[in-house]
Formats: sequence, structure tokens, C-alpha cells
Amino acid sequence: KQLAVNASGGAVSLKLGGIFFFFAVSNAGKLPADVEKALAEQIDLLQSQPVSEAELTKAKNQALTARVFGSLSTEAKASQLGQADLDFGTPAEANKEFGKLVAVTAADIQRVAKKYFAVSNRNVFYVLPASMQKPDAAQGGGK
Repeated sequence: KQLAVNASGGAVSLKLGGIFFFFAVSNAGKLPADVEKALAEQIDLLQSQPVSEAELTKAKNQALTARVFGSLSTEAKASQLGQADLDFGTPAEANKEFGKLVAVTAADIQRVAKKYFAVSNRNVFYVLPASMQKPDAAQGGGK
């Protein structure tokens, strides 16, 4: 649809929970509401139908590659061990992440999307240039 120059998502894991976020950067001349709608439609697809085997393989390969190349330095290894200790109470959990990524199924993704990406759990906000902001947006009065 050429609505965005970039769209992505990611997770912030915390010991007692965390957040998952999606974002998109609008193409020039595109309405932020249209970009939000298109992003929401993709989230809804995750909930309503399993991802294809090709999509799942590609996503796993990207995540596993990032995990391997993100573990090459001593500093990165120490960071992963420390984060695992903080999040799970044991640094040994860092050694289980690779296996957990390999085990993810399309059904897992759909189940998690239904539970955590529900409309009632969503918070939406726009980061807009001053020329596009509503007068009350600066005081927190709108999207």
C-alpha cells in the first residue's frame, strides 16, 4: 500500500511482565490514521489465521541469526547472562533461549497474538511534526 517507509515491532522483557510494541513511519503525504489502520489489520491477521510456514521459517531464521551474532563478544554474553538472571532469577535461562525460539509454532504465535494483542490492551500514539498536531495535542488531549 506504500503507506509507510518502515514498520516493525519488538519486545521489552521485564522480570514481572513486559511490553510488545509495533510502530510504523508514514510515507510523506499519508495520513497517520491510515497507517494505524493498516498496522492494526496486520495484527488482526496474526490473531485470525496462522502465519505461513515460509513466514515462520523466515522469522525464526532472523531471530536465531540475531541471537547467534548477538552472542559473539564477551560483553554480549555477559549482558545476556545478566539479563536472564534479572528476568528469570538464573543466568542459566540465557542458554535456553535458542531452543525456545526453535520450538515456536504458528499456533503459538496465533495464541499469543489473541491473548496479548487484543484491542483492549492497545495504546496508540502518534509522534507528529508540529504542523500536523492538533492544538490540544501538546497538553495530552489526543492521539
